[in-house]
Amino acid sequence: MPRTRPDASPSADAGAEASPTADAVPEAPDPRRVLAARRLRLLESDLYLVIGPVEGKDLEQTVLAAIEGGVDIVQLRAKDAPDEELIAVGAHLARLCHDRRVMFIINDRPDLVEPIGADGVHVGQDDLSVAEARKIAGPSALVGVSTHSEEQLAQAAKDGADYAGVGPVHTTPTKPGRPATGYRYVHHASLHAELPWFAIGGIDAETVDRTLASGAERIVVVRAIAEADDPRAAAAQLKQAIADRPKRKSAEERNAAVRAELKPFEPGERPAAAAMAAILLAAVGLVNLLMWAIGYQPREALRTDSGTAAQITFGVLAVGLSFAVWRLKAWALLLLQALLGITALACFVGLIIAQTVRGAALTLVLMLICGALFYKLVRVLARAQTPRTPAPLGASGAGDSNPTDPS
Repeated sequence: MPRTRPDASPSADAGAEASPTADAVPEAPDPRRVLAARRLRLLESDLYLVIGPVEGKDLEQTVLAAIEGGVDIVQLRAKDAPDEELIAVGAHLARLCHDRRVMFIINDRPDLVEPIGADGVHVGQDDLSVAEARKIAGPSALVGVSTHSEEQLAQAAKDGADYAGVGPVHTTPTKPGRPATGYRYVHHASLHAELPWFAIGGIDAETVDRTLASGAERIVVVRAIAEADDPRAAAAQLKQAIADRPKRKSAEERNAAVRAELKPFEPGERPAAAAMAAILLAAVGLVNLLMWAIGYQPREALRTDSGTAAQITFGVLAVGLSFAVWRLKAWALLLLQALLGITALACFVGLIIAQTVRGAALTLVLMLICGALFYKLVRVLARAQTPRTPAPLGASGAGDSNPTDPS
């Protein structure tokens, strides 16, 4: 009588009698799905323990205590251990980790990923490449790589690594001779990394806060847990520090927060920067028109019909633009900012080629005024573009109000 699967239905039993594949072994999971699941768990992990044999410590008990304290990933690093011992110890630890939904990584030995049952392998800059490690470890294995510079971090992403180690943040005896990269590299990774990454190197209860403040969201710990008198408490303390870190807002969240603070102008409200800009524009335009009216033109090159027409046009446009800026029209504010930017740039060039101290001083003053107005008008323009929220129907006085913006 043919064997059936425990979950097979009666109809499946009938089909099994005629099917030559009834006793076939179930197909292995799709490696791509396994890798995708591991990558997802990697994104959810933030406390990574690297551990090896420690004198006077029970490796298994230390790992179990660390997992109870909140460790998400365990990496076994035992470079001097014989293969037989490494496989036996690694396989045992891998089972302990998997039973507790913790991922297990082997250091520097992609050929032992499958025999051990590890989730992946971690390699250094002087070890196998990411492509070679993935080829040996298998298509479902995670491949992590240590990086010590901005260029190596960018290359890790190009090579297809699943995650990167960023550091060492501090000098550490586990990597003798390796200079510390400091917090600047951590901050760079927080801004530019194109793959998940973990800060590593001398991170403990005293340095974790600054590491997280520099932009790290995930950390790798070695001695702070492996050599602690109470690995569980040490891991829990670090886990709590990660949970308590100030959450970094995305660009979209920051923009949304800024927009939420922007309010449309109230009727009659006029920021000082806009009023000053409108007055200056009107003054410049009126001065040009007055000069034309009295026939005064200090520059001989402009004493032509075309020069006179340009002077009149400029004066009229400046006065017209000043009225629009006074009324806080968004298009006028935007045009004014463009003119201020061009003028500031021209003043900068003029400052470079100025031949007298007086000319340089006047140019510098004009450049500072244009720059200050440009900066002040940025928020004014943003508020001018903020739509006015309509009054709720039935609100008191709503029926008598003029819906037209008085500005």
